[in-house]
Amino acid sequence: MKNFFLLFALICSFQVFGQIKYITNKEFTLQGKAFDNAPFYHRIDTNKYANLPEKVKGLFTASAGLYVTFKSNTSQIKLDWTTRSTYLGANTTGIMARGLDLYIKENGKWIFAGAALPNQQNIKSEYDIVKNLSKTEKEFMLYLPLWNEITDLKIGIDASANFINQPIAYKKKIVVYGSSIVQGASASRPGMNYPSILTRKTGYEFINLGLSGNAKIEIELAEMIKDIQGVDLFILDCVPNSSPEEIKSRTIPFVKLLRKYHPKTPILMVESLIRPMSKFDLTAHEDMTRQNQTYRAQYDALTKDGIKDLYLLKGDNLIGSDNEGSTDGIHPNDLGFSRLSEAIEKKVNEILSKK
Repeated sequence: MKNFFLLFALICSFQVFGQIKYITNKEFTLQGKAFDNAPFYHRIDTNKYANLPEKVKGLFTASAGLYVTFKSNTSQIKLDWTTRSTYLGANTTGIMARGLDLYIKENGKWIFAGAALPNQQNIKSEYDIVKNLSKTEKEFMLYLPLWNEITDLKIGIDASANFINQPIAYKKKIVVYGSSIVQGASASRPGMNYPSILTRKTGYEFINLGLSGNAKIEIELAEMIKDIQGVDLFILDCVPNSSPEEIKSRTIPFVKLLRKYHPKTPILMVESLIRPMSKFDLTAHEDMTRQNQTYRAQYDALTKDGIKDLYLLKGDNLIGSDNEGSTDGIHPNDLGFSRLSEAIEKKVNEILSKK
């Protein structure tokens, strides 16, 4: 009798329309979160961390870096989702900001399979992200939007297909705190920001704490980040949003607070990538140089003060030297993110090999 009621409840939990049944958030798990108890589609529980700056709280409602992994023998996947608004930034694509993209695992590697285009006039969208699949069981990874808050998601599969919620157990957890570049500007689609690329490539979980325009090294962020458990590496990629004065006054207290609560966890400080616009804009070049020099000086001061397991990645050639690695002269395009992910992966492997 108990098994009957369990089966009945499972059947009722699926919304079946024609030849499609829809899986709701009662059946799938969102991965990529720093904490398990955050609101379902949010990266952080901002009510718990009430002292965070207001702009930061708003940005943490965006689902950047969150994804669903599952197994199914479906021949198609149809998505039905709603975002908080139809807003698009000037340097963002609709797919990246409000859409989703899908990967399928093949021979142990995640392969891009399709993108879901959002409705441009309405917060509610529907899209057939992939069709005409063989009906063999496959493993799927579905990324949520980078630049908007998602409020509802339904995953449609064949009515007769199975759906197995399949969270990935990662070998390492790496937390990345940073600017709009970490959040994903200006990738073409959600899976192309560098934390997501590295998650797929390395088998490590990269937690995306990117905050467009608002990674300013505030101590309130350190107070939140220190509570994340089981971290194998912290990456601080916050120079682009911070003035030299902010870098000088905030970096050392921020790093020391993390070190106090995570005495043996490596910390990687990443300088600002060299922005292509600065090749010819002399003022921009001078400003960025001052940012990186100030950040490097804080790294030197911390190491002289005895802070161990602290590393620095310089900004030179992080997205290449041909000036083709950006969308707008500031934020990486897909080529830039590919190059950036390679540089960071090399440094991450170097650090973790020492542990």
